[in-house]
Amino acid sequence: MLKAQSLSFLEEIEAHSGEMVRRCFQCDRCATGCPMIAQMQHAPNELFRLIQLGDRETVLSSNTFWFCVSCYTCSVRCPNDIDIAHVMDTLRELSLKEGFSPALPQARDFHQIFLDCVRRRGRVSELELMARYNLKLRKPFARLAVGWELLRKGRLELWPRGAPSVRQLFQQAEEQR
Repeated sequence: MLKAQSLSFLEEIEAHSGEMVRRCFQCDRCATGCPMIAQMQHAPNELFRLIQLGDRETVLSSNTFWFCVSCYTCSVRCPNDIDIAHVMDTLRELSLKEGFSPALPQARDFHQIFLDCVRRRGRVSELELMARYNLKLRKPFARLAVGWELLRKGRLELWPRGAPSVRQLFQQAEEQR
């Protein structure tokens, strides 16, 4: 039987993500399809078991969700329809909020810049995202040739159209905090 403290961590993750992590029965299908599994300390199903057991410290200090590339292979393969990639996003946010050091500082920086772009414009501007990320890394001209080629071929927009409804969602979430 799970302790009350353990249950509160599970309930917190489920409330923030909207996903029923308790339905995970360790079938391992998420792990067998994950392209990043070799880099992860814990397979997604193992991380979910740790959440079920209430091991907050181990979960939030894990590198697993920082290596997740949100390809959704795990989510599609899950027989219980758990959006595992969304739970990984939730764990990244919670880890940052609680001050855990990310296993990949560059992933944290990319994640924060990505969310800021979406928050401000309602969608991602790849050009802005990469420019800001490269500046953060102090490598402003990194991959400039690739960017120019993508721009030349019409694969990057200089001024992407925004999505006001997404901006409004971010505003509502901020107001609820």
